[in-house]
Amino acid sequence: MFLCSLPLNSAVLFPRPVALRVIVVGFLMGGFTLSACVGEESTGPAPPPPPPTVASVMVTPDAATLVSLRETVQLTASALDASGHAISDKTFIWSSSDEGLATVSSSGLVAAVANGSVTITATADGANGTATLEVDQAATQLVFDVQSMTESFVDFPITPPVRVAIQDAVGSSVAGLTEAVTMATGTNPSGGVLSGTTTVSTVDGIATFANLQIDRAGDGHTLVATAGTFAAATSAAFDVVSPVPPGSPVSLSAFGAATVDGISSAAEWDNAGR
Repeated sequence: MFLCSLPLNSAVLFPRPVALRVIVVGFLMGGFTLSACVGEESTGPAPPPPPPTVASVMVTPDAATLVSLRETVQLTASALDASGHAISDKTFIWSSSDEGLATVSSSGLVAAVANGSVTITATADGANGTATLEVDQAATQLVFDVQSMTESFVDFPITPPVRVAIQDAVGSSVAGLTEAVTMATGTNPSGGVLSGTTTVSTVDGIATFANLQIDRAGDGHTLVATAGTFAAATSAAFDVVSPVPPGSPVSLSAFGAATVDGISSAAEWDNAGR
């Protein structure tokens, strides 16, 4: 029995460079010798390892509460391998379980839309991470929501109806809130009396006063609204004027005199159209 060996990378027996892997033992059998040497082609430099696989996604923060509609919170996401190591340069797809409650941008910025609970998901290479978001409005302020009048008439309902809202810090009326709001005069140059329904409960955070009126004329009136522990709200100033008494003549020239053939003419009408 003998050993067969060749120089590594032999150019004699192998036209291409080889590295011997196995040396086969040769046997002498009655004058017949069998021997073999086995080699394999050199592979050169080792190939690069495959890219890491995303095993999980972590969203930060994983829970948040927004207390105003249109309030926002920025979420971030990290891709992790099976060992929990961060994988860089991953793009995430963001989604909301209910866009009627909260929306999320392509960069993870979440905005509150309505009260409720919603799940925000970040996805990378088929792996998901989530955050739970609660939208729960907190009432912080009392404001005049609608007060477009600049003038009102004595003993006539103020129009359009005065509305007062209880709002969150961003300025949205608080949905579902019921609170009694009371209206009174503020600046009152004529000493007029405010009448009508002066205490109204809010519906979804808004109180509507449909029949408020003041019984004396004067310029620069204001109204003051109060509710619970909120700071009082004061309206913009408006004037209260006397209406034209029935039967009083009104000159047509107040609406523009007519001139015919160089002669100016005017007619008088009372407020009943006579």
